[in-house]
Amino acid sequence: MLKMAVKSGRVSHAYLFYGIDGVGKCKCAIAFAQALLCRDVDDGEGCGICLSCRRIQQGLHPDVLFIGPESGQIRIQAVRSLTESLCVRPVEGNQRVVIISDAERMNLPAANALLKTLEEPAPSTRIVLITSRFGQIPQTVISRCQRVSFGPLSKAEVASYLRDTYKIEEDIALVIAAASGGSISRAVKLLKSEYLLKRDELFETMLEAIQRNSRGTIPFVAYLNREDVDVLESLNILKMCFRDALVFCELGEREMLCFPDREDVAVLLGRRFGIDGLLRCVDILDESLYKLEMNANKTLTLEYTVFRLLSQ
Repeated sequence: MLKMAVKSGRVSHAYLFYGIDGVGKCKCAIAFAQALLCRDVDDGEGCGICLSCRRIQQGLHPDVLFIGPESGQIRIQAVRSLTESLCVRPVEGNQRVVIISDAERMNLPAANALLKTLEEPAPSTRIVLITSRFGQIPQTVISRCQRVSFGPLSKAEVASYLRDTYKIEEDIALVIAAASGGSISRAVKLLKSEYLLKRDELFETMLEAIQRNSRGTIPFVAYLNREDVDVLESLNILKMCFRDALVFCELGEREMLCFPDREDVAVLLGRRFGIDGLLRCVDILDESLYKLEMNANKTLTLEYTVFRLLSQ
């Protein structure tokens, strides 16, 4: 779509790139800026080797402006400074590109200050806003941009990146890719955090608690409440595990599992809970994740969650 816009000369004054973290939104914004400012555009893409393209890639081009959060926010001073710089002509070319990363971090005064630029853009200015939290962008800003959605990458794409970049085995790459939700940055973070070791420790703790039924509640909660355990990550792992059990019970296809290397856990959960019980467990974990993200009391939420899981 962006290549067609460049080739036809019908480029919008403002775009909103949105989607989960780690799927290439910033990379695409830079490539888009290269296509707009390259002196040797080929089929709507920048050549990548000319001085202009190389300077954009290095963040050194005077006509490509980058704005991001400072101390967690994009403040009105940054937007006002941007607006002032857009009043003068581009330095080298006939266009200027503004890339605003983490656009949801604009506070309300900053968002309102940007509106005038979005409503009355200079003919030579192109603005790209990037966000992984679409719902936190003011509707007034959204309505003045052309929206470009970035979906999650496929498991195969993420696994291929991990395999080629970090030289890991195919089976490990596929497991990490499945757990990443289609995000390269999340996949890299999981790989570097010894995700599989922590996952297996969680599985063993969960299976032991299940064997003890309600008597396993206290030790399981104590494990999840440890300072070295990421509780949100752990609950997401459990949710994927119960999802695997559902898939295996219904289809029996190992290739569709998030954790194909731990098929044994999916089989055990399927036998223990059955289809209806597994569905209830997924709902319980969804509810708990939402409560914890809304800053509910951690210990009480975990106690209630584990007790309900083990009481199925």
